Amino acid sequence: MKIKNIAIFLILLCCLMGAASAAEDVSTDVVDACDDDLVVVDGVSEDSKQVVEEENSVDDVAVISDDINYLLINEENSEDIASDEIIDNKDSKLGSSDSDSSILGGIGWGPEGSQGTFDHYNSTYANKTFNGFTEMCNDCIFLDCNFTNATLDMQEFYYHEWLGAPENMWGVEESYVCNFTNCNFVNSTLDEGSLILSKRYSLVNFINCTFENITADSIVSNVGGFTLQDAINFYECSFNNVSVKGIVDVPVRTNPYERYRIEDCTYDGILSDNYAVLSEDNRDYINATKPRLESVLSMGFDEEGNLIVNVTDIDGNPLANYDVFISLNGDELTPYVLDDEGNLTLDLIEMVGAGEINVTALFEDNDDYKGSSASISTFLVVKTVIQNVTVEVPVAINPVQTAISASDLSATANTAKSLIVALKDANGNALSNKAIKVLVNGKESNIVTDSNGVAKINVNYANAGTYHYVLSFLGDNDYKACLKSVKVTVAKQAVKATFAKKTFKVKSKSKKISFTLKDGKGKAIKGKKITFTVNKKTYSAKTNAKGVATVKVKLTKKGKYVAVAKFAGDNAYKAISKKAKITIK
Repeated sequence: MKIKNIAIFLILLCCLMGAASAAEDVSTDVVDACDDDLVVVDGVSEDSKQVVEEENSVDDVAVISDDINYLLINEENSEDIASDEIIDNKDSKLGSSDSDSSILGGIGWGPEGSQGTFDHYNSTYANKTFNGFTEMCNDCIFLDCNFTNATLDMQEFYYHEWLGAPENMWGVEESYVCNFTNCNFVNSTLDEGSLILSKRYSLVNFINCTFENITADSIVSNVGGFTLQDAINFYECSFNNVSVKGIVDVPVRTNPYERYRIEDCTYDGILSDNYAVLSEDNRDYINATKPRLESVLSMGFDEEGNLIVNVTDIDGNPLANYDVFISLNGDELTPYVLDDEGNLTLDLIEMVGAGEINVTALFEDNDDYKGSSASISTFLVVKTVIQNVTVEVPVAINPVQTAISASDLSATANTAKSLIVALKDANGNALSNKAIKVLVNGKESNIVTDSNGVAKINVNYANAGTYHYVLSFLGDNDYKACLKSVKVTVAKQAVKATFAKKTFKVKSKSKKISFTLKDGKGKAIKGKKITFTVNKKTYSAKTNAKGVATVKVKLTKKGKYVAVAKFAGDNAYKAISKKAKITIK
C-alpha cells in the first residue's frame, strides 16, 4: 500500500504557487541530512510560523538517533521523500534542532506495505512544530513537539477501513499507540468539536504535556467506541486557560481507568479538577479521574527459606485476595492469590531446590490501586545435621527473634539525608556486624551494622516522589530473619525567580525580556522551559547556565503592558510565576 497522502485545498494552493522554490529547498535539506546525521525539514516561510522560540533555547534538544533512518516530508506538495537510508518508509524518525521547523497541516501518511496485514510501524517526531489539521496513521512518538492552532485525527485510515465491516474483520491484534511526551498544545479555538479525534484502534498517552489557550468541546474525543487496548490517558499534564466541557469526551457510561485516565494533572481557575461527569447527547465529559492509592510490595525470606510476599496500601493496610504475579529465575510470571492479611508464602526449596534464586514479584494496576513490583535474590542451602550418642554437634535449637527499626523519612529533591536503621534481638540487645539487605526500586545493596547495631543509608534523589525501602536481615544460626518496610517521601524543591520590568522605545528592533530561575539555595537552574505571556501572545525559552531565559517580544504600539513569566515546575522543582511591567515609549 503506497503512503496515504491527504491534502486539503490550502496545501494544494501552496504547492501550485511555490513548486519551484519548494523543490529547491527540499533538495538542500537532503544534502544537509547526509552530512549531519540529523534531518532538519524546514520548508516553511517565516510568516507561517505560529510559535516563537528563542534561538538560544535549543541547547538541550534531544537527538533521536545517531544512526539515521529519517523520513523527509516535502511540505509544499505533500509528497513523501525518503532519504537513501529509507527502503520502504515503514519505521521512520523525523527530528530537528530548530523547533520553528514546521509540518504544515492538511497532510496525512500511513505505512507502505501494510495492506491486508495492518502491521505496526513506528513514526517518531522530535522538536517539531505542527500547524493546522494533521492526520496520523501508525504507531507514533512525539517528543518535545509544539502544536499551534493544530487539530489531530488519530488512525483515520484504520477506522475508515473498519466502518461498515464486521467487528475487527482485518484481524488487528493490538491498538495503535501514540505517545506525546513534553509536548505543548497552544492557541486553538473551535466553535464546536474536539482538538484531537482518537478513533477506533487508538491508544493515546499524554505525559507531562501542556495545554494552553484552548477553547473546544473537549481536548480528546473518542470516535467509534473502544476495542482491544484502546484508551485515552493523561499523566502529569497542565491545563492553563482551557475552556472545555471535559478533557476527554467518550461514549456514555464508558468504564474509567480501563478506557481513560486523567491523573496527577494541574488546572488553572477556568478548568477545575473535579471528578464529576457531565453527560450530554449520549457522551460523557470528564476533567479528572479519582486518584488511585499507591500499593507497596515487599519481599523477604524466613529462616526456612520460604519466600514471604506482602502487599499493602500506602498506610500499611493489607490488600487482601488480590492477585500477585511471581517469576522464579526469569520464568514466566505466575499468578497467586494473597491471603486475608495481604501475604503470600511459597516454599522455594520444594519449588526449585537449592542454589541461587532470583525472584521478581508484580502487583498489577487496577481500578483502586497503582501497581508495584520488587526483585530479590538469595542462595538457598539445604542443611543436614546428623547426631548420635558419641558425637555432639552444636545446633541452634531456638534462634532468637530479631527486629529492624527504621522510621519513614521526609526529604527534598537534590538534598542529601540519612535513613537510620537499627537491628536488635528480642531482648533489646544491639546486633553488631550484621548484614542488612536494602531493596528499593528493584535495586539491591547491603549495609552492615556498627558496634551499636546501627547502619545508615544515604538518601539523595533528583526527583520528587515516594520511594519504598524493604530492609531484611536474613538470619543466621543464632538469630531469626526479620523484615521492615520504610517509606521515603521526597518533596519538590522550592525555587526563586526574578523578572525585572523593562522600558523600550517603540522603534527599537530588539525588545528582549529575561527571567532568572534559581533553587532554594540560590544556585542557577539550567535547561528549564519558561513561558512568557505578553499582550495575549505566548513565547518560550529555556534557562541557560546562569538560570536566565530570554525572549524577544513583538510590541509595536506605545503603552504599558503586563508580562507574565511562568515556570510550570517538574519532578524536582515547584512551579513559580512572576509579573513585570513593560513600557513602550
